[in-house]
Amino acid sequence: MNTPRIPFSLSFLKRIVELPENFRIFIIGSAISIYGLVLYELFPEFLFNPNFSIYYFIIPMTVLGVIGIGLPRFMPIILEKVFKRPPTKPAQKIEGTSDDIIDDLVTEGSSQQLVQQDSSGIMSSETEGSTSDSSTEIGNKELDELIAGTDGISEEKEENTVGIDPTSTGQGFTTSSMTVEKIRELIDEKFEPVENDLSSFKKDLNKIKEDMKITKESVDTLTESFEGTLTDMKAFQAEISNPLNFMRKYFESIDLKSLEDPSRPLRQQLADSSVPLTVPIKEKETIIIPGGIQVPSQSLISGGGSVTPESGIPSSQTFSKPTESKDTQIGKEDSSNPMDSVMKPLFSGNLSVGKMMSIIELAGDMLNEQGDDCIDLLIEQCKLMGLKAEDENTIYNIIDMLKNSGMDVEDSLIQLYKFSQIVGITDKEADAHYAKLIANRKREKK
Repeated sequence: MNTPRIPFSLSFLKRIVELPENFRIFIIGSAISIYGLVLYELFPEFLFNPNFSIYYFIIPMTVLGVIGIGLPRFMPIILEKVFKRPPTKPAQKIEGTSDDIIDDLVTEGSSQQLVQQDSSGIMSSETEGSTSDSSTEIGNKELDELIAGTDGISEEKEENTVGIDPTSTGQGFTTSSMTVEKIRELIDEKFEPVENDLSSFKKDLNKIKEDMKITKESVDTLTESFEGTLTDMKAFQAEISNPLNFMRKYFESIDLKSLEDPSRPLRQQLADSSVPLTVPIKEKETIIIPGGIQVPSQSLISGGGSVTPESGIPSSQTFSKPTESKDTQIGKEDSSNPMDSVMKPLFSGNLSVGKMMSIIELAGDMLNEQGDDCIDLLIEQCKLMGLKAEDENTIYNIIDMLKNSGMDVEDSLIQLYKFSQIVGITDKEADAHYAKLIANRKREKK
């Protein structure tokens, strides 16, 4: 009975041999490093103990290196001497590289030139000039064919030139030169739009460069102007935050002597400073007459009246009334006609009717909430806002009107609106304000 024979195949060895050597070294090195890392983490005694490391690390890694690196190197010798087989060559690449193709084309061109030289030697002396010119044309044509890849034409030409008369070869050369010219014309036609596109693209690039330069210059100018504005804003902020500048500005316009009494409001102090100084009026003194009648000393007539001790009655019955101050006279004039001082800015065109109504409403609310203290507050706000003297006087007149007239804020607003309608001053904002007041009154009545 014949025992079955198991064929021993070396296919895995062939596959190992076919692998590149650098790739094999990389695989074996990575396997050794992974195996050593596993031993270091899990079984360190197998790695650091010499008795165990020989069996568990050195011998296995040596075998792996021999199989992966040494065996492929010595495989051809083993096959030749032990198994008596010819060494297998590694598989060559089917496709040649570009350098090999170029070398083949160059060798073919040189062989073709040799054949053409032989054929040109057979030609007669009459056609030597034409053949010399045609040989140069043939050389240029062959180079063009090498560039364009027209190898078939050259092969046909070789077959036609060998063993043919010189006259027939001359005709073949002329036809081949014509084909080369046609190829050149075709190439020029194909590349002409590309050249046009390249020139237009170049022009576009130059335009883009010019636009970029212009934008860069504009950005530079903008940054310079922005930096200048920032410096101006910083200087203005520093000037505003400096209290000395603020005090100097208002100390020049205000007389410091009028600020001696802090209890008096600033408006009254300014009014007193604007009025020229008069002779102070003496207080009333009572003169005791022996008859028992007390007569004030200033009740005598300025026209020369006198008091007699017998009757105690002055010779003239007209007594001079005490002089009233200018402020009280102004107050009486305002109280007698409160809307005159308020309507002046409307006729001058400084304020509209709607804005005037809003100011009156705000001043009335402040008087109701804070009382007379709101006057000083309004003065400070007017200074901070930098209002003109005319606008400040308008606000003061509004407050005086509300205090002295005894009218309600809504009544004064309605009166102002009606007066403006009579005069012919129209304002949409005032119309809306008046409609709102009428609606509020109707709601309150309900």
